[in-house]
Amino acid sequence: ALAYTNIHQLAQNNERVAGSSQVLLALKDFESTLKDAEASQRGFLLTGVESYLQRYQRSIREAPRTLEQIHLLTVGQPDQQRLLPELERLMQAKLEEMRHAINTHRELGFEAAKQIVRTNLDQRTMEMLVSRTADMQTAARATQDRRRDSAELSKLSAIVATLATMSVSLVLVGGILYITHNNRRRRDKAAALIL
Repeated sequence: ALAYTNIHQLAQNNERVAGSSQVLLALKDFESTLKDAEASQRGFLLTGVESYLQRYQRSIREAPRTLEQIHLLTVGQPDQQRLLPELERLMQAKLEEMRHAINTHRELGFEAAKQIVRTNLDQRTMEMLVSRTADMQTAARATQDRRRDSAELSKLSAIVATLATMSVSLVLVGGILYITHNNRRRRDKAAALIL
């Protein structure tokens, strides 16, 4: 039973390590999606060509979904969950800044949109987003390291428990063989005395 418990714990710990890897991938996707939206928006602002906004539209739909996925993947991880509201706020600010620049370009033209971009507000927001994403990645890596250590401990415990169970089993089998052999010898002696 002890070996089974340790093996079960090992499987759970390995799943948790995989979950931490999923968080790291989702954070990378989140940041990449927002950078794609920004690059697409900039392409539109420079050229006025609407087709640049196709990737932007896809990205602004995807970013909130990815952030929700990160939220779900980090349930039970307060060190990561506490960073999510700031990440959400920055994402919304970034999306609004991009939307505002696009609408300004459409309504007032290139020069008006250029003035918005020159404020560097969108750049500062993106830098803060990248910084907060990095903070979450650091927290996720720390969680992943703890989970790996726990998985390694579970693995060693499972090995020790399995070896201990095998040793006890061998001792029991040896004891049964010894008792059986002694009983047979006694029976053979008793049979020889009777004959």
